[in-house]
Amino acid sequence: MTSYLNEIRVCYKRMPIPFASEPLTSSQKTFLLLRELWADNIDHLESIYILILNRANEPVSYHHLSVGGRTRAICDVVVLFQILLKTNSHAFILAHNHPSSRLTPSQSDLALTRRVQKLAALFEIHFLDHLIINQESYYSFADNGDL
Repeated sequence: MTSYLNEIRVCYKRMPIPFASEPLTSSQKTFLLLRELWADNIDHLESIYILILNRANEPVSYHHLSVGGRTRAICDVVVLFQILLKTNSHAFILAHNHPSSRLTPSQSDLALTRRVQKLAALFEIHFLDHLIINQESYYSFADNGDL
């Protein structure tokens, strides 16, 4: 009988994305970058991304965490923090889209934000913002006092 051992990999692949080398100093700049990552899928299915930032708030990587259906995507916080810890993250921004284009956070959006905020504090990783986006605009939890 053969035994197996799983290998954990962290892959860094450079991709040319506008605004990627600039510090994310506002939710507006973050929205512009995220909209580029979503490309043409922003109005189709709900998805969750994380942006990983260095100490200067410059994005160093991103991860497409989840894709769901028309009305929700599941955010597995264990997987979220596996990515953050494996990449030695200093800070991060969580984001998801609402294909309905409604930017108002749901109760589950608010509960997820609070849960992630508590875990980030435990691991001493800076949770800078959670954005809900559509093609034209966004909702920032940080700007609206929900983070």
